[in-house]
Amino acid sequence: MVKLLKSVTNKLVFIPLGVVLELMGALYNRIRLQLFYNRSEIIRLLAAGQRELVEDRRPKLLAVITHVFANALTGVKIDPNDEKNRTKVERRVENLTRTIDGLLRSFGHCELHIVINTVRDMHLTQYLKEEDKKLIRVVEQENCPPLFVLFRAQDEFAGALNDYDWFLSIEDDIVINDGCFLDKLMLFNSFSQNGKAILLPHRYEMLEGRKIYIDRDFNGENTFVWNRLSLVNIGPVQFAEFENPHAAMYCLSKDQTGKWMSADRKWYRKITFVSPLESADTGCLFECFKIYKPHLSNMHFLEVEHLDTYYSRNIVSRKEKWQLRK
Repeated sequence: MVKLLKSVTNKLVFIPLGVVLELMGALYNRIRLQLFYNRSEIIRLLAAGQRELVEDRRPKLLAVITHVFANALTGVKIDPNDEKNRTKVERRVENLTRTIDGLLRSFGHCELHIVINTVRDMHLTQYLKEEDKKLIRVVEQENCPPLFVLFRAQDEFAGALNDYDWFLSIEDDIVINDGCFLDKLMLFNSFSQNGKAILLPHRYEMLEGRKIYIDRDFNGENTFVWNRLSLVNIGPVQFAEFENPHAAMYCLSKDQTGKWMSADRKWYRKITFVSPLESADTGCLFECFKIYKPHLSNMHFLEVEHLDTYYSRNIVSRKEKWQLRK
């Protein structure tokens, strides 16, 4: 027996190193393959039940979509039954549907309630899909000029302050595609002193396969102007105050909304920023908060899509004219 072992040992000594490595590699792959086949049993052996890891209560979010089918400049009603308005009706219904779908995708982990904030006989909710109609509550405002109806979203928040964790106001042509939207706001809010700073997203449009951020400067220079003294770093992400803070939406925590509601809202229904729409979306927020957006180096950190190409076409046109001058 001893002679046999010595014989085998002597033979192993003279096996080429490449063969030994090949055998070891084959053995390693065989073990990995066996573990792969047995992964379900291993996972179950080391499993933690869903109840141990998932919180019992989901965040409660009230989303108010402001939607009015009227002339954007005059607020005059548009007849949806007029054949010449058919294309416009179809586009507006599609935009509203995409806005709703974006909320359902991005906040599917929340207890989400959707309100359509509108004016009587000036909306197209009757044309929505039946499954979408079941998910929304339509609030038709009385005695409210169409151009000022966006302010009424605040009233919905004030009346439900104790019932929700988050309050979202959004226009009917803005789409959120970000399941971590609230997580990013919570990250920013955790570094905000006294909750006085809030974070808004950048808006972009898709034009001929290009993604173009649209909320640029007010002087026609086609640039993004931001305050270098306001620069804030949170981990690898940077934030700053921009000359144009508009986003056609905002999302506030319960604490932030409570502070705003208790500030008397003196800028309610007042044109403080560009027009009634921008004032209701953005201008009124300055009464209580400093508004930040992601810095130019990471604009994609928080963004929403504007379902149009009006601004992006103007931006490209101005850029091309500037290049021709050169």
